[in-house]
Amino acid sequence: MKLFLLSLSLLSTGAFASKLAMFNSSVKTFLLLDFSHLLEVEKEITIRAPRLYEKWMMDKTMAQATYNDILNTIVLHDDNFIFDGVEKRVKSFYDFKSQQRFSFISNASTIFHELSHADYDVSVEETPGPWRDFFTKELTPWLRKNVNYQKAKDLNHELFGYTAGDSLFGIQSEISDILFVHGYNYIAGKCLSEKLLRKAYERMGRPREVVFTEDENDSSYADKFVPRYIFVRGKDYDLEKANFPRAYKVRLYDYFVQKYAFPSSKNDLIYKLNQSHFLDKIQKCFEAIL
Repeated sequence: MKLFLLSLSLLSTGAFASKLAMFNSSVKTFLLLDFSHLLEVEKEITIRAPRLYEKWMMDKTMAQATYNDILNTIVLHDDNFIFDGVEKRVKSFYDFKSQQRFSFISNASTIFHELSHADYDVSVEETPGPWRDFFTKELTPWLRKNVNYQKAKDLNHELFGYTAGDSLFGIQSEISDILFVHGYNYIAGKCLSEKLLRKAYERMGRPREVVFTEDENDSSYADKFVPRYIFVRGKDYDLEKANFPRAYKVRLYDYFVQKYAFPSSKNDLIYKLNQSHFLDKIQKCFEAIL
């Protein structure tokens, strides 16, 4: 296992050794997302631990991560790194003990929030095309006109970041809930008790084959995960009060659907679960009672 972890930590393109390789791998395994785009972003930025004064400030403010948009540098608290025998890398789901794994998603959401700021700077803004046009020619002007804040670009940046982090947290919660309904404890990584499995089986209608079943009331994750409030420089801004257009929500969330394989809706997530290793896990849970 140690050799496997070491090999993954050294994944690289050319001579580039990624600090995010194991983090990205665990996100793919446990959240069914594809963070390979971050490897391209990472090549253009610096990810490092805090220096002495920065650590003091992070401890004082309880910050886990910060991003400097001038230097394109992400500083992560020491707690988010692990030394794998060669160099420091960002902790993955695998690095947390089973009883502490619930904290991974909180850390991952914060880290991804900051990484998305870097993505916006080095990918969205620097790449001509429909995404840059949307953010700079449609979303930013709308924010400038409808939200009472002088720097619309800051609002845009934070909306992008909060959408990234909040969506990650939301997707994990959705996966956890769906797995529980289907007899599996996501965080503990094990089947529910036989009593709960039998109740779940009855609730599912005693099917011959256990699979993840679609929700009759499918829901768009753009509506669910794009935040109502964004926090900028000590103040909350209410986008719903400003009548934020739903079309902009959908377009904003679609960036993460396309770049990071976010599920577009609950039934899209259920489809992904049925194509994943989680299907085998729940089927094994029900083997004894089928």
